[in-house]
Amino acid sequence: IATLQTLLDPAAGAFVPPPPTGESLLLPDWTAPVLFQDAFRVIDFQNGRGVGYFAQYSYSVDPITSLIYTFTGLTSDGLYYVTLQKAVTSDLLPDIDMSGFDQDDWEAFYDGFDLYVEQITASLLAAEPDDFSPSLAPLDALIRSLEIVSPSLD
Repeated sequence: IATLQTLLDPAAGAFVPPPPTGESLLLPDWTAPVLFQDAFRVIDFQNGRGVGYFAQYSYSVDPITSLIYTFTGLTSDGLYYVTLQKAVTSDLLPDIDMSGFDQDDWEAFYDGFDLYVEQITASLLAAEPDDFSPSLAPLDALIRSLEIVSPSLD
């Protein structure tokens, strides 16, 4: 939560995303480690703020073939954690045929993984909501419409 609070603090200045393969922002954390989380964008909702991003989780360095669109945020008062996750597909992800990979191919893929992630991130950041299935437009609209209220103690 502290990492998320720091990222979303408007007093901290411009939003600086965490590294693509760093600490997961999702609570509870996935069982598998973060292979990729990037293409961050700040999304405000009625009484809070969060970040929308794409993630993939894996125990190994594999081609990124599917994405989890994730929103993770906090209410303005810091009392509530808000999250949304949805598996999405896109033709923007490179199609890598691994069936013929040998040891040298895997080593080359591993050595070039940072550049591979940078290219995917650039594609995702330039994408339109309808470049994904399902479209991100209704998901983002749902997020923006959220208003979290404390339960009444009547």
